[in-house]
Amino acid sequence: MSLSSCSVTGAYTRLVSRAASVDRLACESDAVAEVVRIEFESGGAVCERCVMATNLWLRFRGLMGRSKLPAGEGILLRPCASVHTFFMRFPIDVVFCDHDLRVLGVAAEVPKWRMRGRRGAKVTIELAAGESARRGIAEGAQLRFAGVPSALP
Repeated sequence: MSLSSCSVTGAYTRLVSRAASVDRLACESDAVAEVVRIEFESGGAVCERCVMATNLWLRFRGLMGRSKLPAGEGILLRPCASVHTFFMRFPIDVVFCDHDLRVLGVAAEVPKWRMRGRRGAKVTIELAAGESARRGIAEGAQLRFAGVPSALP
């Protein structure tokens, strides 16, 4: 191993560790998406199996190419203030949240080939159509990751 590759590796390690400490919603690995449970502050489930799409490739891929999104599953896109349903085969519910996972708005049953966005949104959660109404997700609700301490660095 040459000196220059050690320097590059060291710089990359410092950059990754700094980014992880700043970004509390980032996946531990950019290569594999993490699956988390998202719930209301009161403990009620919002999404039992939510894929965290926090890198460019996972956000780009999103739900495109899937034939359906089962109830209880979803995808969290971060950073994200707007979404599209181009090349999708089914409608979805879109929940727009701020950085602290407070719901800013809900776009229910967005049909394919449409766009939706929300000013100030930093996190977007895509759910199966009708899930937001069924679970009572409304503007102002506070969400959290299940099993994750609320005071993160």
